[in-house]
Amino acid sequence: MTSTVFPYSVFNTTGMANDTGTTATTVDMKTQYNSYALVKVTYFIGSYFIWIVFAFGFPGNIASIFTITTMPTISSSKAHVAILAVTDTLAIVSRVTYNEVSGHGASLSTPGCNILLFIQQFCAVYANWVVVAMTTERCLAVCFPLRVGQMYTRRKALAVLSGFAVMTASVYVLLLWAFMEAGDSSSGYYCTVKPRYRAYLAGQVHYWLDACVGHVTPCILVLTGNALIVFSIRRARRAQRSLTSVVDRGGRQSKDQRQITCMLIAVSVVFLLLNIPNSMFYLLKDRIWTERSEPFTYERAKYDFTGRLVHALTDANHAVNFYLYFLSMSTFRRRFMDSVRCKSRSQRRGPSSSVHRTSQTYMQCPQLNRETSRTEAGSNGAYSRRFNGCNSSNSGASAHVLKSYNNPYSNHYHRVSAAGSNNDSFLSATSHV
Repeated sequence: MTSTVFPYSVFNTTGMANDTGTTATTVDMKTQYNSYALVKVTYFIGSYFIWIVFAFGFPGNIASIFTITTMPTISSSKAHVAILAVTDTLAIVSRVTYNEVSGHGASLSTPGCNILLFIQQFCAVYANWVVVAMTTERCLAVCFPLRVGQMYTRRKALAVLSGFAVMTASVYVLLLWAFMEAGDSSSGYYCTVKPRYRAYLAGQVHYWLDACVGHVTPCILVLTGNALIVFSIRRARRAQRSLTSVVDRGGRQSKDQRQITCMLIAVSVVFLLLNIPNSMFYLLKDRIWTERSEPFTYERAKYDFTGRLVHALTDANHAVNFYLYFLSMSTFRRRFMDSVRCKSRSQRRGPSSSVHRTSQTYMQCPQLNRETSRTEAGSNGAYSRRFNGCNSSNSGASAHVLKSYNNPYSNHYHRVSAAGSNNDSFLSATSHV
Protein backbone atom coordinates (compact mmCIF):
# COMPACT_ATOMS: atom_id res chain seq x y z
CA MET A 1 0.00 0.00 0.00
CA THR A 2 1.35 3.39 -0.97
CA SER A 3 0.87 6.59 0.98
CA THR A 4 0.06 9.80 -0.86
CA VAL A 5 0.25 13.19 0.82
CA PHE A 6 -2.34 15.66 -0.47
CA PRO A 7 -2.18 19.40 0.13
CA TYR A 8 -5.51 19.30 1.86
CA SER A 9 -8.47 17.08 2.39
CA VAL A 10 -11.28 17.79 4.81
CA PHE A 11 -12.11 14.15 5.11
CA ASN A 12 -8.51 13.39 6.06
CA THR A 13 -8.06 16.59 7.98
CA THR A 14 -4.42 16.07 8.86
CA GLY A 15 -3.50 16.14 5.22
CA MET A 16 -2.54 12.51 4.55
CA ALA A 17 -4.71 10.16 2.54
CA ASN A 18 -4.10 6.42 2.29
CA ASP A 19 -4.39 5.24 -1.27
CA THR A 20 -4.41 1.55 -2.13
CA GLY A 21 -3.42 2.21 -5.72
CA THR A 22 -5.83 -0.46 -6.96
CA THR A 23 -7.94 1.99 -8.94
CA ALA A 24 -7.69 5.50 -10.27
CA THR A 25 -11.27 6.30 -9.31
CA THR A 26 -10.45 7.16 -5.71
CA VAL A 27 -7.60 9.45 -6.76
CA ASP A 28 -9.85 11.23 -9.25
CA MET A 29 -12.52 11.72 -6.58
CA LYS A 30 -9.98 13.18 -4.17
CA THR A 31 -8.61 15.50 -6.82
CA GLN A 32 -12.07 16.74 -7.72
CA TYR A 33 -13.01 17.09 -4.06
CA ASN A 34 -9.96 19.21 -3.27
CA SER A 35 -10.77 21.45 -6.26
CA TYR A 36 -14.10 22.57 -4.79
CA ALA A 37 -14.16 26.22 -3.70
CA LEU A 38 -15.93 25.25 -0.48
CA VAL A 39 -13.09 22.89 0.39
CA LYS A 40 -10.53 25.65 -0.09
CA VAL A 41 -12.54 28.06 2.05
CA THR A 42 -12.91 25.37 4.71
CA TYR A 43 -9.14 24.85 4.63
CA PHE A 44 -8.55 28.57 5.16
CA ILE A 45 -10.97 28.72 8.10
CA GLY A 46 -9.46 25.66 9.73
CA SER A 47 -5.86 26.80 9.28
CA TYR A 48 -5.87 30.57 9.76
CA PHE A 49 -9.05 31.81 11.41
CA ILE A 50 -7.85 30.82 14.88
CA TRP A 51 -4.92 33.21 14.44
CA ILE A 52 -7.36 36.05 13.76
CA VAL A 53 -9.16 35.10 16.97
CA PHE A 54 -5.83 35.06 18.80
CA ALA A 55 -4.73 38.43 17.40
CA PHE A 56 -7.86 40.16 18.72
CA GLY A 57 -8.79 37.97 21.66
CA PHE A 58 -5.52 37.46 23.53
CA PRO A 59 -4.58 41.14 23.99
CA GLY A 60 -8.22 42.05 24.61
CA ASN A 61 -8.64 39.49 27.38
CA ILE A 62 -5.33 40.49 28.96
CA ALA A 63 -6.49 44.12 28.90
CA SER A 64 -9.75 43.11 30.59
CA ILE A 65 -7.89 41.29 33.37
CA PHE A 66 -5.52 44.23 33.83
CA THR A 67 -8.35 46.76 33.96
CA ILE A 68 -10.43 44.80 36.47
CA THR A 69 -7.46 44.19 38.78
CA THR A 70 -6.71 47.93 38.93
CA MET A 71 -10.19 48.76 40.19
CA PRO A 72 -10.37 49.62 43.91
CA THR A 73 -13.18 47.15 44.66
CA ILE A 74 -14.20 43.88 43.02
CA SER A 75 -17.96 43.42 42.98
CA SER A 76 -19.76 40.29 41.82
CA SER A 77 -20.17 41.79 38.34
CA LYS A 78 -16.46 42.55 38.08
CA ALA A 79 -15.60 39.06 39.35
CA HIS A 80 -17.63 37.58 36.50
CA VAL A 81 -15.81 39.73 33.96
CA ALA A 82 -12.38 38.81 35.33
CA ILE A 83 -13.08 35.06 35.43
CA LEU A 84 -14.56 35.14 31.93
CA ALA A 85 -11.46 36.92 30.61
CA VAL A 86 -9.16 34.32 32.19
CA THR A 87 -11.26 31.46 30.82
CA ASP A 88 -11.38 32.93 27.32
CA THR A 89 -7.61 33.44 27.36
CA LEU A 90 -6.95 29.81 28.31
CA ALA A 91 -9.39 28.60 25.65
CA ILE A 92 -7.65 30.60 22.92
CA VAL A 93 -4.11 29.68 24.00
CA SER A 94 -4.87 25.95 24.26
CA ARG A 95 -6.63 26.03 20.90
CA VAL A 96 -3.71 27.73 19.16
CA THR A 97 -1.18 25.48 20.89
CA TYR A 98 -2.75 22.27 19.67
CA ASN A 99 -3.49 23.75 16.25
CA GLU A 100 0.21 24.47 15.73
CA VAL A 101 1.78 21.48 17.46
CA SER A 102 -0.48 18.77 16.02
CA GLY A 103 0.92 17.27 12.84
CA HIS A 104 4.48 18.46 13.42
CA GLY A 105 7.63 16.80 14.68
CA ALA A 106 7.20 18.06 18.24
CA SER A 107 5.97 15.35 20.56
CA LEU A 108 2.97 16.13 22.76
CA SER A 109 3.21 12.93 24.85
CA THR A 110 0.13 11.10 26.08
CA PRO A 111 -0.20 13.14 29.32
CA GLY A 112 0.24 16.31 27.28
CA CYS A 113 -2.59 15.30 24.94
CA ASN A 114 -4.95 14.60 27.83
CA ILE A 115 -4.17 17.79 29.76
CA LEU A 116 -4.20 20.09 26.74
CA LEU A 117 -7.45 18.78 25.30
CA PHE A 118 -9.19 18.75 28.69
CA ILE A 119 -8.20 22.37 29.35
CA GLN A 120 -9.35 23.34 25.89
CA GLN A 121 -12.73 21.65 26.20
CA PHE A 122 -13.31 22.74 29.80
CA CYS A 123 -12.52 26.41 29.16
CA ALA A 124 -14.59 26.56 25.98
CA VAL A 125 -17.69 25.22 27.74
CA TYR A 126 -17.12 26.91 31.11
CA ALA A 127 -16.97 30.33 29.42
CA ASN A 128 -20.58 29.83 28.34
CA TRP A 129 -21.66 29.15 31.91
CA VAL A 130 -19.86 32.27 33.17
CA VAL A 131 -22.06 34.24 30.77
CA VAL A 132 -25.06 32.44 32.28
CA ALA A 133 -23.93 33.53 35.76
CA MET A 134 -23.50 37.13 34.57
CA THR A 135 -26.99 37.08 33.10
CA THR A 136 -28.41 35.72 36.36
CA GLU A 137 -26.72 38.45 38.40
CA ARG A 138 -28.04 41.21 36.15
CA CYS A 139 -31.51 39.68 36.08
CA LEU A 140 -31.63 39.77 39.88
CA ALA A 141 -30.26 43.33 39.94
CA VAL A 142 -32.98 44.55 37.56
CA CYS A 143 -35.89 42.55 38.96
CA PHE A 144 -34.99 42.97 42.66
CA PRO A 145 -32.88 46.15 42.85
CA LEU A 146 -33.36 46.63 46.61
CA ARG A 147 -32.56 43.04 47.56
CA VAL A 148 -29.84 42.02 45.12
CA GLY A 149 -27.14 43.05 47.59
CA GLN A 150 -28.29 40.29 49.93
CA MET A 151 -29.47 37.81 47.30
CA TYR A 152 -26.28 37.71 45.21
CA THR A 153 -23.19 38.76 47.12
CA ARG A 154 -19.65 38.31 45.85
CA ARG A 155 -19.27 35.19 47.96
CA LYS A 156 -22.44 33.70 46.48
CA ALA A 157 -21.26 34.62 42.99
CA LEU A 158 -18.00 32.75 43.52
CA ALA A 159 -19.96 29.78 44.88
CA VAL A 160 -22.15 29.73 41.75
CA LEU A 161 -19.12 29.95 39.46
CA SER A 162 -17.43 27.16 41.40
CA GLY A 163 -20.54 25.01 41.03
CA PHE A 164 -20.57 25.58 37.27
CA ALA A 165 -16.87 24.68 37.14
CA VAL A 166 -17.47 21.40 38.98
CA MET A 167 -20.41 20.55 36.71
CA THR A 168 -18.38 21.25 33.55
CA ALA A 169 -15.38 19.30 34.80
CA SER A 170 -17.54 16.30 35.71
CA VAL A 171 -18.87 16.10 32.14
CA TYR A 172 -15.40 16.15 30.57
CA VAL A 173 -13.22 14.56 33.25
CA LEU A 174 -12.92 11.45 31.08
CA LEU A 175 -10.77 13.44 28.67
CA LEU A 176 -7.95 13.47 31.23
CA TRP A 177 -7.13 9.87 30.31
CA ALA A 178 -9.07 9.17 27.09
CA PHE A 179 -6.35 10.23 24.63
CA MET A 180 -2.96 8.97 23.60
CA GLU A 181 -0.25 10.26 21.31
CA ALA A 182 0.04 8.76 17.84
CA GLY A 183 2.11 9.36 14.72
CA ASP A 184 5.87 9.63 14.30
CA SER A 185 8.54 12.23 13.66
CA SER A 186 8.28 11.93 9.88
CA SER A 187 4.51 12.33 9.49
CA GLY A 188 3.95 14.33 12.68
CA TYR A 189 2.47 13.64 16.10
CA TYR A 190 -1.18 14.04 17.01
CA CYS A 191 -3.66 12.97 19.69
CA THR A 192 -6.13 10.17 19.16
CA VAL A 193 -8.83 8.57 21.28
CA LYS A 194 -7.88 5.32 22.98
CA PRO A 195 -9.82 2.38 21.49
CA ARG A 196 -11.62 1.49 24.72
CA TYR A 197 -13.11 5.01 25.00
CA ARG A 198 -13.98 5.46 21.35
CA ALA A 199 -17.45 3.92 21.55
CA TYR A 200 -18.58 6.15 24.42
CA LEU A 201 -17.11 9.41 23.12
CA ALA A 202 -18.55 8.78 19.66
CA GLY A 203 -21.90 7.57 20.98
CA GLN A 204 -25.21 9.34 21.25
CA VAL A 205 -25.21 9.61 25.06
CA HIS A 206 -22.05 11.69 25.27
CA TYR A 207 -22.92 13.57 22.10
CA TRP A 208 -26.22 14.89 23.45
CA LEU A 209 -24.81 15.45 26.94
CA ASP A 210 -22.06 17.56 25.44
CA ALA A 211 -24.48 19.38 23.13
CA CYS A 212 -26.81 20.30 26.00
CA VAL A 213 -24.10 21.31 28.47
CA GLY A 214 -21.87 23.09 25.98
CA HIS A 215 -24.33 24.83 23.67
CA VAL A 216 -28.08 24.40 23.91
CA THR A 217 -28.74 24.95 27.63
CA PRO A 218 -26.51 28.05 28.01
CA CYS A 219 -28.16 29.66 24.98
CA ILE A 220 -31.65 28.99 26.35
CA LEU A 221 -30.76 30.37 29.80
CA VAL A 222 -29.06 33.49 28.44
CA LEU A 223 -31.97 34.16 26.08
CA THR A 224 -34.51 33.73 28.89
CA GLY A 225 -32.54 35.91 31.30
CA ASN A 226 -32.19 38.75 28.82
CA ALA A 227 -35.88 38.59 27.98
CA LEU A 228 -36.66 39.03 31.69
CA ILE A 229 -34.20 41.92 31.94
CA VAL A 230 -35.72 43.76 28.98
CA PHE A 231 -39.25 43.13 30.26
CA SER A 232 -38.38 44.42 33.75
CA ILE A 233 -36.68 47.54 32.37
CA ARG A 234 -39.68 48.38 30.19
CA ARG A 235 -42.06 47.87 33.11
CA ALA A 236 -39.94 50.09 35.35
CA ARG A 237 -39.89 52.85 32.74
CA ARG A 238 -43.67 52.74 32.38
CA ALA A 239 -44.04 53.02 36.15
CA GLN A 240 -41.60 55.92 36.20
CA ARG A 241 -43.54 57.84 33.56
CA SER A 242 -46.74 57.47 35.58
CA LEU A 243 -45.24 59.35 38.53
CA THR A 244 -45.78 63.09 38.70
CA SER A 245 -42.28 63.69 40.00
CA VAL A 246 -39.31 61.42 39.99
CA VAL A 247 -36.39 61.93 42.32
CA ASP A 248 -33.16 60.23 41.32
CA ARG A 249 -31.65 59.03 44.58
CA GLY A 250 -29.12 56.72 42.98
CA GLY A 251 -26.61 59.19 41.59
CA ARG A 252 -23.41 57.68 40.29
CA GLN A 253 -24.24 54.21 41.60
CA SER A 254 -27.45 54.05 39.56
CA LYS A 255 -25.59 55.19 36.46
CA ASP A 256 -22.96 52.49 36.96
CA GLN A 257 -25.66 49.86 37.37
CA ARG A 258 -27.31 50.97 34.13
CA GLN A 259 -23.99 50.75 32.32
CA ILE A 260 -23.37 47.25 33.68
CA THR A 261 -26.82 46.18 32.51
CA CYS A 262 -26.24 47.62 29.03
CA MET A 263 -22.88 45.88 28.88
CA LEU A 264 -24.41 42.55 29.87
CA ILE A 265 -27.12 42.87 27.23
CA ALA A 266 -24.49 43.62 24.57
CA VAL A 267 -22.38 40.63 25.64
CA SER A 268 -25.43 38.36 25.74
CA VAL A 269 -26.68 39.41 22.30
CA VAL A 270 -23.27 38.75 20.73
CA PHE A 271 -23.04 35.47 22.66
CA LEU A 272 -26.37 34.33 21.23
CA LEU A 273 -25.51 35.42 17.69
CA LEU A 274 -22.25 33.47 17.76
CA ASN A 275 -23.48 30.36 19.60
CA ILE A 276 -27.02 29.75 18.36
CA PRO A 277 -25.76 28.61 14.90
CA ASN A 278 -23.67 25.93 16.62
CA SER A 279 -26.63 24.83 18.72
CA MET A 280 -28.86 24.60 15.67
CA PHE A 281 -26.16 22.64 13.87
CA TYR A 282 -26.15 20.05 16.65
CA LEU A 283 -29.91 19.72 16.54
CA LEU A 284 -30.53 19.72 12.78
CA LYS A 285 -27.50 18.23 11.06
CA ASP A 286 -28.87 14.68 11.05
CA ARG A 287 -31.99 15.90 9.23
CA ILE A 288 -30.28 18.19 6.74
CA TRP A 289 -27.18 16.18 5.83
CA THR A 290 -28.38 12.61 5.51
CA GLU A 291 -25.66 11.70 2.98
CA ARG A 292 -22.68 13.34 4.67
CA SER A 293 -20.94 10.01 5.32
CA GLU A 294 -20.10 9.64 1.63
CA PRO A 295 -16.50 10.82 1.24
CA PHE A 296 -15.26 13.11 -1.52
CA THR A 297 -18.72 14.37 -2.53
CA TYR A 298 -19.99 17.92 -2.82
CA GLU A 299 -22.58 17.16 -0.14
CA ARG A 300 -19.71 16.28 2.16
CA ALA A 301 -17.96 19.54 1.24
CA LYS A 302 -21.07 21.57 2.17
CA TYR A 303 -21.36 19.70 5.45
CA ASP A 304 -17.72 20.26 6.39
CA PHE A 305 -17.87 23.94 5.42
CA THR A 306 -20.97 24.54 7.54
CA GLY A 307 -19.44 22.75 10.51
CA ARG A 308 -16.20 24.70 10.25
CA LEU A 309 -18.05 27.99 9.94
CA VAL A 310 -20.35 27.60 12.96
CA HIS A 311 -17.46 26.43 15.14
CA ALA A 312 -15.34 29.35 13.95
CA LEU A 313 -18.12 31.69 15.06
CA THR A 314 -18.08 30.02 18.46
CA ASP A 315 -14.30 30.48 18.60
CA ALA A 316 -14.78 34.18 17.90
CA ASN A 317 -16.89 34.51 21.05
CA HIS A 318 -13.69 34.16 23.09
CA ALA A 319 -12.24 37.28 21.45
CA VAL A 320 -14.93 39.97 21.45
CA ASN A 321 -15.84 40.61 25.09
CA PHE A 322 -13.19 43.24 25.84
CA TYR A 323 -14.31 45.34 22.90
CA LEU A 324 -17.93 45.08 24.04
CA TYR A 325 -16.94 46.25 27.53
CA PHE A 326 -14.95 49.12 26.05
CA LEU A 327 -17.76 50.30 23.78
CA SER A 328 -20.69 49.89 26.17
CA MET A 329 -19.24 51.05 29.53
CA SER A 330 -17.76 54.50 29.97
CA THR A 331 -16.56 53.48 33.45
CA PHE A 332 -14.59 50.54 32.05
CA ARG A 333 -13.32 52.66 29.18
CA ARG A 334 -12.14 55.43 31.50
CA ARG A 335 -10.49 52.97 33.89
CA PHE A 336 -8.70 51.24 31.01
CA MET A 337 -7.41 54.51 29.58
CA ASP A 338 -6.23 55.67 33.00
CA SER A 339 -4.43 52.37 33.51
CA VAL A 340 -2.74 52.64 30.12
CA ARG A 341 -1.62 56.18 30.94
CA CYS A 342 -0.33 54.95 34.33
CA LYS A 343 -2.34 57.48 36.30
CA SER A 344 -2.22 57.09 40.05
CA ARG A 345 -5.38 56.47 42.03
CA SER A 346 -5.42 60.01 43.37
CA GLN A 347 -5.09 61.40 39.85
CA ARG A 348 -7.96 59.19 38.67
CA ARG A 349 -10.23 60.43 41.45
CA GLY A 350 -9.59 64.10 40.81
CA PRO A 351 -11.03 66.99 42.84
CA SER A 352 -14.61 66.36 41.81
CA SER A 353 -14.58 62.94 43.40
CA SER A 354 -13.89 64.35 46.86
CA VAL A 355 -16.80 66.76 46.48
CA HIS A 356 -19.02 63.89 45.42
CA ARG A 357 -17.91 61.78 48.38
CA THR A 358 -18.48 64.69 50.78
CA SER A 359 -21.95 65.40 49.44
CA GLN A 360 -22.83 61.71 49.55
CA THR A 361 -21.57 61.51 53.15
CA TYR A 362 -23.69 64.43 54.28
CA MET A 363 -26.73 63.16 52.43
CA GLN A 364 -26.39 59.70 53.95
CA CYS A 365 -25.30 60.85 57.44
CA PRO A 366 -27.22 63.96 58.50
CA GLN A 367 -26.12 63.41 62.09
CA LEU A 368 -22.72 64.87 61.23
CA ASN A 369 -24.30 68.32 61.40
CA ARG A 370 -25.90 67.78 64.80
CA GLU A 371 -22.78 68.80 66.69
CA THR A 372 -22.37 72.09 64.84
CA SER A 373 -25.92 73.29 64.29
CA ARG A 374 -29.06 73.25 66.33
CA THR A 375 -32.30 72.07 64.91
CA GLU A 376 -34.98 74.73 65.06
CA ALA A 377 -37.95 72.46 64.49
CA GLY A 378 -39.05 69.28 66.15
CA SER A 379 -39.39 67.52 62.86
CA ASN A 380 -35.81 68.35 62.00
CA GLY A 381 -34.67 67.03 65.34
CA ALA A 382 -36.56 63.81 64.85
CA TYR A 383 -35.06 63.46 61.41
CA SER A 384 -31.59 64.06 62.80
CA ARG A 385 -32.03 61.43 65.51
CA ARG A 386 -33.34 58.88 63.01
CA PHE A 387 -29.89 58.54 61.44
CA ASN A 388 -27.50 57.25 64.03
CA GLY A 389 -24.16 57.09 62.30
CA CYS A 390 -22.64 56.10 58.96
CA ASN A 391 -20.95 53.08 60.47
CA SER A 392 -24.16 51.42 61.60
CA SER A 393 -25.08 47.96 60.48
CA ASN A 394 -27.52 49.32 57.88
CA SER A 395 -24.80 51.10 55.90
CA GLY A 396 -23.20 47.87 54.75
CA ALA A 397 -26.49 46.42 53.55
CA SER A 398 -26.78 48.92 50.73
CA ALA A 399 -23.62 48.01 49.31
CA HIS A 400 -17.56 28.14 23.05
CA VAL A 401 -17.06 22.29 21.76
CA LEU A 402 -14.97 22.22 18.75
CA LYS A 403 -16.03 18.71 18.07
CA SER A 404 -16.73 16.69 14.99
CA TYR A 405 -20.05 17.32 13.47
CA ASN A 406 -20.16 13.61 12.67
CA ASN A 407 -19.35 12.52 16.21
CA PRO A 408 -17.90 14.28 19.23
CA TYR A 409 -14.28 13.31 18.67
CA SER A 410 -13.56 12.69 15.01
CA ASN A 411 -10.89 14.42 13.02
CA HIS A 412 -12.56 17.40 11.40
CA TYR A 413 -10.91 20.17 13.36
CA HIS A 414 -7.24 19.32 13.43
CA ARG A 415 -4.69 21.49 11.82
CA VAL A 416 -4.14 20.56 8.21
CA SER A 417 -0.84 18.68 8.21
CA ALA A 418 0.81 15.42 7.37
CA ALA A 419 0.10 13.72 10.67
CA GLY A 420 -2.02 10.91 9.31
CA SER A 421 -5.68 10.29 8.68
CA ASN A 422 -6.54 8.72 12.03
CA ASN A 423 -6.37 11.86 14.13
CA ASP A 424 -9.36 11.48 16.44
CA SER A 425 -8.79 14.33 18.84
CA PHE A 426 -10.76 17.52 18.71
CA LEU A 427 -10.46 21.21 19.32
CA SER A 428 -12.83 23.15 21.51
CA ALA A 429 -14.77 26.01 20.08
CA THR A 430 -17.71 26.43 22.41
CA SER A 431 -17.84 29.53 24.25
CA HIS A 432 -18.19 33.14 26.45
CA VAL A 433 -20.63 37.87 29.53
